[in-house]
Amino acid sequence: AISIVSCIDEQIGNPAHVTLVDFSAANESTKTTLDSDLTTVLWKTGDEISILSGEDNLLYTAKSGEASTDFDTATEGVKTDAGTVWAVYPYSEENALADGNVVVEIPSVHVVSAEGFAQDANVTVAYCTELQAQTTLYFKNVCSYMKVTLAAEQGVRSITLSSDSGVALAGTATVKMDESGNPEIVSVADPVTSVSLSSETALDGTFLMPVLPGEAAVWTLAFVKMDGTESTVAVGKEAAAFVRNIPLAYDFTGASINWKVAPSEVVADKVFWSDAHVSWTHTGKVDAYKVYADDQLVAEVENGVKTAHLTGLA
Repeated sequence: AISIVSCIDEQIGNPAHVTLVDFSAANESTKTTLDSDLTTVLWKTGDEISILSGEDNLLYTAKSGEASTDFDTATEGVKTDAGTVWAVYPYSEENALADGNVVVEIPSVHVVSAEGFAQDANVTVAYCTELQAQTTLYFKNVCSYMKVTLAAEQGVRSITLSSDSGVALAGTATVKMDESGNPEIVSVADPVTSVSLSSETALDGTFLMPVLPGEAAVWTLAFVKMDGTESTVAVGKEAAAFVRNIPLAYDFTGASINWKVAPSEVVADKVFWSDAHVSWTHTGKVDAYKVYADDQLVAEVENGVKTAHLTGLA
């Protein structure tokens, strides 16, 4: 388990023995940045969390980059008589409590500069019903993950994940803790049915896209190269469900991505003054071919057919 420690240096007591709380927190195996083993996830110096108590959303900041860390706050902090608290990574002014649950934003756009997660992408929560001067918060991951591995020579700039049935993958999630103390999605407002991961350079290594856990679906992936070339849609062989804290892993380093390449050797033979016969050569996989004349769509033929007879061209 990954641990974090929220620490306030000064404690102020009163006759009722109400003091500021030092938070120590333990996490599951994923949070902000991956270690070199790609499984151990570390906090980064400056990581920010919300401590939610009543209507207060207090900002705490990580002091070091470790598997566990102390946290500082510039706020008045949380006192032992605050009652129930939630903690959320990452900090956001939009993090809030609602009917005893917590409302968090699961992002749909992930921009990475290195292996692992995008900055502030992996939402984790902790829940505590009784505060002591030294209180441990056990952070749990809200999401499941699409885990993809690519090589730089493949030249992939971005990946988009979606499904054949419009399953929500991101959005504003209301979360509760189940009987086992694990996060459970209650509802999703403004659901987003696709998520993307991109980089300014060719993706090289293993990356994780946090997604909402949910029902099984046939997942589709679309790729874009550095030069803007798009791929055809890669479709999963069977339905699979995203389960909280468990990734669906896909290694594309040995796979051949089917890029959309324009047909070559296009020949148009005029058969009649208003008709023409068009043929072409193409080796890639496609769903269909579309034929344009003067930027207008004039024909569409299915995959495997590499000719079209055009009429009404006058």
